[in-house]
Amino acid sequence: MTQVIRELSPKQAKTVSTFLRTSPMDNGETAVSYSIDNNQINFDCLTSIRPTVSRIVSCWNYRFKQPSEAPKAWNLPYSHKMTARDWKRLLPTAYDRYSNGCNNEIVRAFGSTQDEMSINTLLPSSPDNVFNLNHEFDKITFRLSQCVIIMTNRCNESNIVLKHYFPWLGNHMDLCARKKNKGIVAEDLKENAAEAILEQNFMDELLFQFSEALFQAQLDIAIKHNASRN
Repeated sequence: MTQVIRELSPKQAKTVSTFLRTSPMDNGETAVSYSIDNNQINFDCLTSIRPTVSRIVSCWNYRFKQPSEAPKAWNLPYSHKMTARDWKRLLPTAYDRYSNGCNNEIVRAFGSTQDEMSINTLLPSSPDNVFNLNHEFDKITFRLSQCVIIMTNRCNESNIVLKHYFPWLGNHMDLCARKKNKGIVAEDLKENAAEAILEQNFMDELLFQFSEALFQAQLDIAIKHNASRN
Protein backbone atom coordinates (compact mmCIF):
# COMPACT_ATOMS: atom_id res chain seq x y z
CA MET A 1 0.00 0.00 0.00
CA THR A 2 1.34 3.42 -0.95
CA GLN A 3 -0.05 6.63 0.37
CA VAL A 4 0.69 10.35 0.33
CA ILE A 5 -1.02 11.73 3.39
CA ARG A 6 -0.58 14.31 6.12
CA GLU A 7 -2.85 15.09 9.04
CA LEU A 8 -4.08 18.68 8.81
CA SER A 9 -6.26 20.93 10.92
CA PRO A 10 -9.56 21.94 9.25
CA LYS A 11 -8.17 25.41 8.57
CA GLN A 12 -5.00 24.06 6.97
CA ALA A 13 -6.94 21.62 4.84
CA LYS A 14 -8.78 24.34 2.98
CA THR A 15 -7.81 25.32 -0.53
CA VAL A 16 -6.74 28.94 -0.87
CA SER A 17 -7.93 30.67 -4.03
CA THR A 18 -7.36 34.31 -5.03
CA PHE A 19 -9.74 36.91 -6.43
CA LEU A 20 -9.72 40.67 -7.06
CA ARG A 21 -11.19 42.76 -4.26
CA THR A 22 -12.09 46.44 -4.54
CA SER A 23 -12.13 48.66 -1.49
CA PRO A 24 -13.15 52.33 -1.24
CA MET A 25 -10.53 54.76 0.12
CA ASP A 26 -11.05 57.93 2.16
CA ASN A 27 -9.78 60.10 -0.73
CA GLY A 28 -12.55 58.80 -3.01
CA GLU A 29 -10.36 56.45 -5.03
CA THR A 30 -10.83 52.68 -5.22
CA ALA A 31 -8.10 50.28 -4.11
CA VAL A 32 -7.86 47.01 -6.05
CA SER A 33 -5.84 44.04 -4.85
CA TYR A 34 -5.85 40.29 -4.61
CA SER A 35 -7.64 38.70 -1.68
CA ILE A 36 -8.02 35.07 -0.77
CA ASP A 37 -10.91 32.67 -0.26
CA ASN A 38 -10.16 29.53 1.73
CA ASN A 39 -13.64 28.12 2.15
CA GLN A 40 -13.28 25.17 -0.23
CA ILE A 41 -12.22 21.89 1.34
CA ASN A 42 -9.86 19.91 -0.89
CA PHE A 43 -8.35 16.42 -0.79
CA ASP A 44 -4.95 16.27 0.81
CA CYS A 45 -4.39 12.56 0.43
CA LEU A 46 -3.69 10.04 -2.32
CA THR A 47 -3.61 6.35 -1.46
CA SER A 48 -3.46 3.10 -3.40
CA ILE A 49 -5.33 0.01 -2.30
CA ARG A 50 -5.46 -3.59 -3.47
CA PRO A 51 -7.52 -6.65 -2.53
CA THR A 52 -6.60 -7.81 0.96
CA VAL A 53 -5.38 -11.34 0.26
CA SER A 54 -3.41 -10.22 -2.79
CA ARG A 55 -1.74 -7.51 -0.73
CA ILE A 56 -0.79 -9.92 2.05
CA VAL A 57 0.72 -12.41 -0.41
CA SER A 58 2.74 -9.65 -2.08
CA CYS A 59 3.88 -8.26 1.27
CA TRP A 60 4.92 -11.68 2.57
CA ASN A 61 6.92 -12.73 -0.48
CA TYR A 62 8.62 -9.35 -0.79
CA ARG A 63 9.46 -8.60 2.82
CA PHE A 64 10.29 -12.13 3.94
CA LYS A 65 11.63 -13.83 0.81
CA GLN A 66 13.18 -11.10 -1.39
CA PRO A 67 16.99 -11.33 -1.01
CA SER A 68 17.31 -7.55 -0.71
CA GLU A 69 14.81 -7.46 2.17
CA ALA A 70 15.14 -10.73 4.08
CA PRO A 71 18.25 -11.36 6.23
CA LYS A 72 20.08 -14.58 5.41
CA ALA A 73 19.34 -15.97 8.87
CA TRP A 74 15.63 -16.06 8.13
CA ASN A 75 14.00 -19.28 6.97
CA LEU A 76 10.39 -18.65 6.01
CA PRO A 77 8.38 -20.40 3.26
CA TYR A 78 6.92 -18.78 0.16
CA SER A 79 3.23 -18.02 0.39
CA HIS A 80 2.14 -20.82 -1.94
CA LYS A 81 3.77 -23.41 0.33
CA MET A 82 1.96 -22.29 3.49
CA THR A 83 -1.09 -24.07 4.84
CA ALA A 84 -3.93 -22.24 6.57
CA ARG A 85 -2.38 -23.31 9.86
CA ASP A 86 0.98 -21.88 8.82
CA TRP A 87 -0.64 -18.52 8.08
CA LYS A 88 -2.31 -18.48 11.48
CA ARG A 89 0.96 -19.31 13.18
CA LEU A 90 3.43 -17.18 11.21
CA LEU A 91 1.55 -14.14 9.88
CA PRO A 92 0.88 -12.47 13.27
CA THR A 93 4.39 -13.18 14.59
CA ALA A 94 6.64 -12.31 11.63
CA TYR A 95 8.09 -8.80 11.39
CA ASP A 96 10.36 -7.41 8.71
CA ARG A 97 13.70 -5.69 9.23
CA TYR A 98 11.85 -2.41 9.89
CA SER A 99 9.73 -4.10 12.60
CA ASN A 100 6.54 -4.04 10.54
CA GLY A 101 4.22 -6.96 9.93
CA CYS A 102 2.00 -7.58 6.90
CA ASN A 103 -1.39 -7.62 8.61
CA ASN A 104 -3.80 -4.67 8.62
CA GLU A 105 -1.92 -2.21 6.44
CA ILE A 106 -4.83 0.24 6.17
CA VAL A 107 -5.18 0.27 9.96
CA ARG A 108 -1.42 0.84 10.18
CA ALA A 109 -1.49 3.77 7.77
CA PHE A 110 -4.72 5.49 8.80
CA GLY A 111 -5.30 4.34 12.37
CA SER A 112 -4.62 6.05 15.67
CA THR A 113 -2.09 3.70 17.24
CA GLN A 114 1.61 3.16 16.60
CA ASP A 115 1.60 -0.11 18.55
CA GLU A 116 2.79 -2.44 15.80
CA MET A 117 2.16 -5.62 17.74
CA SER A 118 -1.46 -4.63 18.37
CA ILE A 119 -1.92 -3.86 14.67
CA ASN A 120 -0.32 -7.07 13.42
CA THR A 121 -2.23 -9.31 15.86
CA LEU A 122 -5.61 -7.56 15.60
CA LEU A 123 -8.56 -9.96 15.75
CA PRO A 124 -12.31 -9.56 16.31
CA SER A 125 -11.68 -10.81 19.85
CA SER A 126 -9.01 -8.17 20.59
CA PRO A 127 -9.74 -6.45 23.94
CA ASP A 128 -11.20 -2.95 23.83
CA ASN A 129 -8.29 -1.56 25.87
CA VAL A 130 -6.16 -2.11 22.75
CA PHE A 131 -8.72 -1.09 20.10
CA ASN A 132 -12.20 0.29 20.43
CA LEU A 133 -13.00 -1.29 17.09
CA ASN A 134 -16.17 0.65 16.27
CA HIS A 135 -14.63 3.99 17.22
CA GLU A 136 -11.41 3.23 15.35
CA PHE A 137 -13.29 2.07 12.28
CA ASP A 138 -15.24 5.35 12.18
CA LYS A 139 -12.05 7.41 12.46
CA ILE A 140 -10.26 5.47 9.74
CA THR A 141 -13.18 5.62 7.30
CA PHE A 142 -13.41 9.37 7.86
CA ARG A 143 -9.71 9.78 7.05
CA LEU A 144 -10.04 7.57 3.99
CA SER A 145 -13.02 9.61 2.84
CA GLN A 146 -10.71 12.61 2.52
CA CYS A 147 -8.50 10.70 0.07
CA VAL A 148 -8.32 10.14 -3.64
CA ILE A 149 -8.20 6.36 -4.10
CA ILE A 150 -6.36 4.43 -6.81
CA MET A 151 -6.29 0.64 -7.22
CA THR A 152 -3.28 -1.32 -8.45
CA ASN A 153 -5.48 -4.02 -10.00
CA ARG A 154 -7.58 -1.45 -11.90
CA CYS A 155 -4.81 0.66 -13.36
CA ASN A 156 -6.66 1.99 -16.42
CA GLU A 157 -9.51 3.28 -14.31
CA SER A 158 -7.04 4.60 -11.73
CA ASN A 159 -5.39 6.64 -14.50
CA ILE A 160 -8.75 8.33 -15.10
CA VAL A 161 -9.17 9.11 -11.40
CA LEU A 162 -5.61 10.39 -11.03
CA LYS A 163 -5.83 12.68 -14.07
CA HIS A 164 -9.12 14.13 -12.85
CA TYR A 165 -8.20 14.83 -9.23
CA PHE A 166 -4.44 15.37 -9.58
CA PRO A 167 -3.82 16.41 -13.22
CA TRP A 168 -0.36 17.72 -12.37
CA LEU A 169 0.54 14.13 -11.46
CA GLY A 170 -1.83 12.05 -13.58
CA ASN A 171 -0.94 13.73 -16.86
CA HIS A 172 2.67 12.62 -16.46
CA MET A 173 2.14 9.13 -15.08
CA ASP A 174 0.73 5.89 -16.48
CA LEU A 175 -0.11 3.46 -13.70
CA CYS A 176 -0.27 0.58 -16.19
CA ALA A 177 3.11 1.24 -17.79
CA ARG A 178 5.42 -0.76 -15.55
CA LYS A 179 5.00 -3.36 -12.83
CA LYS A 180 7.78 -4.59 -10.58
CA ASN A 181 8.04 -7.65 -8.35
CA LYS A 182 5.47 -9.67 -10.30
CA GLY A 183 5.38 -13.12 -8.77
CA ILE A 184 3.12 -15.53 -6.93
CA VAL A 185 -0.54 -14.55 -6.99
CA ALA A 186 -3.22 -15.11 -4.37
CA GLU A 187 -4.90 -17.80 -6.50
CA ASP A 188 -1.86 -20.04 -5.93
CA LEU A 189 -2.55 -20.37 -2.21
CA LYS A 190 -3.33 -23.68 -0.52
CA GLU A 191 -6.85 -24.62 0.54
CA ASN A 192 -8.37 -22.35 3.20
CA ALA A 193 -5.25 -20.16 3.26
CA ALA A 194 -7.16 -17.10 2.03
CA GLU A 195 -9.73 -17.54 4.80
CA ALA A 196 -6.93 -17.72 7.39
CA ILE A 197 -5.48 -14.46 6.04
CA LEU A 198 -8.84 -12.67 6.01
CA GLU A 199 -9.55 -13.75 9.59
CA GLN A 200 -6.47 -11.84 10.70
CA ASN A 201 -7.33 -8.89 8.45
CA PHE A 202 -11.07 -8.64 9.07
CA MET A 203 -10.91 -4.90 9.73
CA ASP A 204 -8.66 -4.21 6.75
CA GLU A 205 -11.04 -6.17 4.51
CA LEU A 206 -13.97 -3.98 5.63
CA LEU A 207 -11.84 -0.88 5.06
CA PHE A 208 -10.82 -2.15 1.63
CA GLN A 209 -14.49 -2.63 0.69
CA PHE A 210 -15.23 0.91 1.88
CA SER A 211 -12.28 2.28 -0.10
CA GLU A 212 -13.26 0.32 -3.21
CA ALA A 213 -16.75 1.86 -3.08
CA LEU A 214 -15.18 5.29 -2.67
CA PHE A 215 -12.90 4.62 -5.63
CA GLN A 216 -15.90 3.70 -7.77
CA ALA A 217 -17.73 6.89 -6.77
CA GLN A 218 -14.67 9.01 -7.62
CA LEU A 219 -14.28 7.16 -10.92
CA ASP A 220 -17.92 7.85 -11.82
CA ILE A 221 -17.40 11.56 -11.13
CA ALA A 222 -14.24 11.64 -13.26
CA ILE A 223 -15.93 9.85 -16.18
CA LYS A 224 -18.97 12.14 -16.00
CA HIS A 225 -16.72 15.20 -15.97
CA ASN A 226 -14.75 13.95 -18.97
CA ALA A 227 -17.96 13.25 -20.88
CA SER A 228 -19.27 16.77 -20.23
CA ARG A 229 -16.11 18.25 -21.78
CA ASN A 230 -16.40 16.25 -25.02
